[in-house]
Amino acid sequence: MARDSGNDPADLESVAKHAGVSISTVSRALTRPDRVATATRERVLESAAELGYAPNQLARSLRMQGSKTIGLIISDILVPFHAEVAKGVEDFASEHHYTTILCNSSENGNKEKQYLELLKGFKVGGVILEPTEAGVATIEALARAGTPVVEVDRISGAKGVRAVLSDNVAGARQAARYLLDLGHSSFGVIAGDIKITSGRERLKGFQDELKTAKIKLEPGRIRTCRNLDESGFNAFVEMFGHPDPPKALFVCNAQMMGGVLRAIRELGIRVPKDLSLIGFDDSTWGSVVDPPLTVIAQQTYELGRMAAQMILDSIEGKKIKSGITRLETRLIERESCARAVSSLRKR
Repeated sequence: MARDSGNDPADLESVAKHAGVSISTVSRALTRPDRVATATRERVLESAAELGYAPNQLARSLRMQGSKTIGLIISDILVPFHAEVAKGVEDFASEHHYTTILCNSSENGNKEKQYLELLKGFKVGGVILEPTEAGVATIEALARAGTPVVEVDRISGAKGVRAVLSDNVAGARQAARYLLDLGHSSFGVIAGDIKITSGRERLKGFQDELKTAKIKLEPGRIRTCRNLDESGFNAFVEMFGHPDPPKALFVCNAQMMGGVLRAIRELGIRVPKDLSLIGFDDSTWGSVVDPPLTVIAQQTYELGRMAAQMILDSIEGKKIKSGITRLETRLIERESCARAVSSLRKR
């Protein structure tokens, strides 16, 4: 329950009660987050944000430390991609004696804005985040106030911030070129959420490469949906419920690919005999499913490390490149794609 604005300001005791932990645990979660379990730390931060708790004493202690604390807002820590980005950030920060305060927005714009305000109150040296569109004004205000901000994996459109992303367009073009070189001419795309930079750019890259080959991707063979396992499942079932489904499919992230693989199994489709399948994102299970998946792999861990380096360089007054930095992707060829039957010469 949200705190009544007419009540006295929240204190450690009220945050502890709201989060269901001890006062000492709240204190550790806010000042030494590395010493508190992730789930507990997130619960404490959510309670502090909801209650509007940003104590002066904590702000003073952070100021005394200079800028040895950075804030990190991840969209969904349960997704392996985002977790690996977070690990990259935290590892780099730790190597340089910085503490990271980790927040999980759950792709919720309101939570993101609450965490941005909370981190502002904590006087962190800088903020790294996977942004939603909802937080643009808050992000810009933070940057104008002098707090370095770096967006990772996606961009919100906020002014005055830097970003580090994968080269989504080039990676998607590589996926399309690979399928074209196998002789395919019948394509489908499950593009994910095109409000997010990655979904939008990957769809564009794939379409651009097909246009270069003078092949049009029919609107009926494009599905956009939330970046979820269930969304990938439903998008695949819908697309392959038609009498003339595509022979080659590009799935734009590993979250949706999980649902696609489940749908393929339930529908009895044989990969790569019936369908050539290529994904954007490698994963721990990509090489062990049957058949192993051909993918466009990102430098996920490096995305996090580079974002942290940008923040620390900015905090320490070093000159850094402005704008957007993009990391190259690479094709990992496995066994989920085959040469198109139509391109084989009959004997």
